[in-house]
Amino acid sequence: MLSAPNRLRATSRMRSAMRGSRSIITGPLKRATVSCEAGRWFVALQIETDDVKPITQPEAEVGIDLGVSALATLSTGEIIVGPKSHAVALKQLRRAGRAFSRKRRGSANARKAKARLARVQRRIANIRRDAAHKLTTRVTKTFAVIGIEGLDVRGMLRNRRLARSIADGGFYELRRQIDYKARLYGARVIVADRWYPSSKTCSCCGVIKETLALAERTFRCDDCSFEIARDINAARNVARLAASSAVSACGVERAGPIRKDRVKRSKSRKKALCSQRPPNVRPEKSSEFSETVNSDGDAAPQRKIGATAVEHAPRKDRKSSGIAGR
Repeated sequence: MLSAPNRLRATSRMRSAMRGSRSIITGPLKRATVSCEAGRWFVALQIETDDVKPITQPEAEVGIDLGVSALATLSTGEIIVGPKSHAVALKQLRRAGRAFSRKRRGSANARKAKARLARVQRRIANIRRDAAHKLTTRVTKTFAVIGIEGLDVRGMLRNRRLARSIADGGFYELRRQIDYKARLYGARVIVADRWYPSSKTCSCCGVIKETLALAERTFRCDDCSFEIARDINAARNVARLAASSAVSACGVERAGPIRKDRVKRSKSRKKALCSQRPPNVRPEKSSEFSETVNSDGDAAPQRKIGATAVEHAPRKDRKSSGIAGR
């Protein structure tokens, strides 16, 4: 709980910050979440509003390749190095951690050292979060289709030589921000499969190399002698995949490279389909039926199986053909 002077000071700071904000979003307040990070208090407001609307992006598509030396490489040739906040503040972080470990637990000096360590960690996280927000906002407002790789970050962290640099990049946070900002601004996100050979594929002729060492930072095609930076080559391949997955050959938008799971029908829908089924039809697990006309003029139900249809004979014909005795 905050004391009365602290509450007044926090309220005045909040009012001044809201007055100085660039845009004011109006709408009914749904939720307010109060949090404390390293001695600083924050209030997150959830408001239902229609002020944020989709925009028209000036560029068509882009591919993003995340890496260690450079945080992100775009298919346009732009390279975003990234702040590398953890590597910059590592010396200060170690010093604060050693100072805290030397203090006696529960003492006033231990609380001060703990607060000092928390402030260093908060600064590292804020710098990383700020760089991610600036990058993802610019990308989602500039490109209509965004291609990104589905990386196995947990498996990549098992490499003890690169684990610290990979964690410093914040790949998951970049992916999360791109996903929700794309829905906010009307962009589309195409996620390439983690086994897609973006680095081994030549962006000029499309030939896939058999082996490509991690130390090779320049891609050289053995078929067309094309040379390009490894990260830019991967970003171009991801951009081409995103463009082909978003729009088909005839210009109609597609659902994407990954098929969505089929929605399970409700019980009421199943009962309605069963009530419409003719009485001489054997019940099947599938609930999709269509009708065709036999040579006798009677309507016989058919069950769809892919592109073919299996006809069910009437009950009288099945007895005579010997199906009932099996």
